[in-house]
Amino acid sequence: MIFTAHNFTTASNDDRWQAYKKMRLLKILFILLFLSSCTSLKKKETVKDFVLFGYSGYCFKDSINRIYPSNEIWYNDSVKLELDTTRLDIRQYFEFKEDSFINVAIRRPRKITEYYSIGQSDTIGLNELVNKTLVNKKYKNKYIDTSHSSMYCGWYYTLFYRTSEQKEFIITYTPRHLPDSLRVLHDYITKIILKDNHIKASKFRLNNITTYEAKELYRNRICEPPPLPEKIKKVKFTKPITVDSI
Repeated sequence: MIFTAHNFTTASNDDRWQAYKKMRLLKILFILLFLSSCTSLKKKETVKDFVLFGYSGYCFKDSINRIYPSNEIWYNDSVKLELDTTRLDIRQYFEFKEDSFINVAIRRPRKITEYYSIGQSDTIGLNELVNKTLVNKKYKNKYIDTSHSSMYCGWYYTLFYRTSEQKEFIITYTPRHLPDSLRVLHDYITKIILKDNHIKASKFRLNNITTYEAKELYRNRICEPPPLPEKIKKVKFTKPITVDSI
């Protein structure tokens, strides 16, 4: 067989084309492997900040801004009170920051607020339950019966959480109206709050979501307090110096 210059050039071009295709395929495979490794290395979304608190209503305040929890008062004719729409009468409070701290506060009837710091060993399974219940789940922002809210005598609760993707959610509810998954989480948290073996801690600052929620609830007429009698005019405590609101 006789090879001409034309045949040699054609063969050479074919070899180069085949080599180019192989190189291109290798580049595509490399890019796909790189993207796949990046995806696998990307951290799973988790709940980073979590706050749950239960409240019996709003607090009241006097002319010097002393705070009076709503269910610790009775009236006489000495001091004029007004509703404090920026402060809820919080009875149970639970907050955790992932891999950081867990804070709990509780105010029992006719008692001062008690503050606790809880170790991770007391909340085994908490992170798993919170992430399983909340991450990538769609819930309503309210689970309450608004048509009869003025007749409701129990506590309201608010659940706030922020994920590692900086997504924020607020759910306002009464326990009996929760879907099953949220009810399990609610029951788990309130059992932790009510344990009697916590070690007391110094008073800590509550998350700002408590003030934000108070204003939102009042604006939307949820958890609306009954009107004060026109003749009121004073409040008295069993322990006026020590009773406070968290």
